[in-house]
Amino acid sequence: NNSNSSRGSEQELQMQKQKQKQKQIFNQILMTFLKGYPQARSRPFPVFVAEGKRVDLYDLSARVRILGGYQAVTEKGKWGAVAENLGLEPSCGPILKLVFAKYLKLAERWLHKLRAANNNGEIVTFQQTPRSGGVEANNDALAGTLEWIRCV
Repeated sequence: NNSNSSRGSEQELQMQKQKQKQKQIFNQILMTFLKGYPQARSRPFPVFVAEGKRVDLYDLSARVRILGGYQAVTEKGKWGAVAENLGLEPSCGPILKLVFAKYLKLAERWLHKLRAANNNGEIVTFQQTPRSGGVEANNDALAGTLEWIRCV
């Protein structure tokens, strides 16, 4: 009985370590992605909201995805519930909606374009654009990593 409890604790610890590693990768990729967009470069990272509480963008992304995505959460008025789920006051809902739009929506749109290009059999690569200074096109390895993180 004691060994079952110990095995369960071990598995839980492994799952926590794996989730922490996924969060770290997610944040590194998101930061790198956002640096490719001039309008996003000045955004603070990590993100803090009311009373100096940090917003975990990985958890925010996962919670919104579970609830059907940005549009569904907005249409159903669920941003307060998202805030509560993340340990914030429901009144932080509008702030989280803005945080999602400023940090995650741009990456989601880019990922959607990536998937569409990949579905069409297009091979694309990452490059800095001289016009905008932004990241143009995509990279299969990065796209796969973002997709993997999005699905976890």
